[in-house]
Amino acid sequence: MSRAEDLSLPVKIIASEAFCASGSNKNQIFEACINQKSAVTEGGLAAISQDMWNQLSASQNASDSHALLASRHCLQKVLADSQWSAAELADCGFIFATTTSQIDQWQNSLPFFYMKSLSSEAISTAAKYQSLGITMIQLQKQFGIVGPSSVIASSCSASLQAISLAALWIKTGQVKRCIVGSTEILSDLTTNGFNSLRLLSKGICKPFDKDRNGINLGEASAFLCLESASVSSRPSLGYLSGFGLSSDAHNATSPHPEGKGSFTAMKMALDQAKLAPEMIDWFHAHGTGSQVNDLAETKAIKSLFSNDNYKKAATSSTKSIHGHTLGACGALEVVMALLSLKNNIVLPTYNTVSVDPSIDLDIILKPQEKKLNHILKNSLGFGGINASVILSKDLGKT
Repeated sequence: MSRAEDLSLPVKIIASEAFCASGSNKNQIFEACINQKSAVTEGGLAAISQDMWNQLSASQNASDSHALLASRHCLQKVLADSQWSAAELADCGFIFATTTSQIDQWQNSLPFFYMKSLSSEAISTAAKYQSLGITMIQLQKQFGIVGPSSVIASSCSASLQAISLAALWIKTGQVKRCIVGSTEILSDLTTNGFNSLRLLSKGICKPFDKDRNGINLGEASAFLCLESASVSSRPSLGYLSGFGLSSDAHNATSPHPEGKGSFTAMKMALDQAKLAPEMIDWFHAHGTGSQVNDLAETKAIKSLFSNDNYKKAATSSTKSIHGHTLGACGALEVVMALLSLKNNIVLPTYNTVSVDPSIDLDIILKPQEKKLNHILKNSLGFGGINASVILSKDLGKT
């Protein structure tokens, strides 16, 4: 079988779940997006409330890290929905995307390091939480997942890259099915880091607005189960019909100003899916609310079109509802996109009042009922790392 034939094999998504400040499950988060109810607080963060953490702790081990609590919560749900047997689960792949993992446990130990009051054993125990793979390892042990595994920590595009890698594993016969998960927890590292770059908005962010002034950091966990369409007749939430990855390497913290890397990723996804840009019913944008990101992504989308049809490109971002959840944002927003496919609803860009005149796409500001066949989801990350995936309701639809 040739590489081209391998990449043509269909991959379907059969289960999904998410947890973030906007809701403890995907349906609650979806409703928050439709009803334009933001989880962003006065400080400009979309942190999961203590009440929500307490609910998870009540049914799990309260001493576990937030990352493990949220990940286990979502993974239990998707595995139940997937209806995979123990044998199927045993040899499936597992790809976990994160830039923070169990940083909450590590961060809590730091004051004791400063006071030099920890024993060598305690230091060794705390140090294990430095590993970004610790959450995945614990989940593998609990759920009996022994197939190929990988951790991706490539900034804000990490989980879309993970989804793309899972599809590649399936298409090339590495595995028949694969779990993709991503969890990000707020910490001093992330908030202080973004604050030092002056990228944080003090209020709810305003993607694509002429007065946009920064992003809202959030935390989330999202998991999906993917499998080859040839291995079972299980119903599909949607097909992963195309994906594209690129790196423009323009700047450590900013995309190429013309959106060249993002354009390349989207073009690769469209070519793989054999779709023209006009066939995309909704561009679910990265749309962080930063001056540079939104304009670069706009230019990338416009560059896909050979004429002024870009003005009809329905585009929106949901980050003003649930915040920018860093490496988990792609997976979280794919879960939302799958629900949009099912319900034929384009989710709106909340809190945007006056669209920047230079962003002359069709920015959706209210929930819009629309027959959806194909959704293109973008993520742009630090270092110029770009990822795009196309979700299709049915294969072969035009």
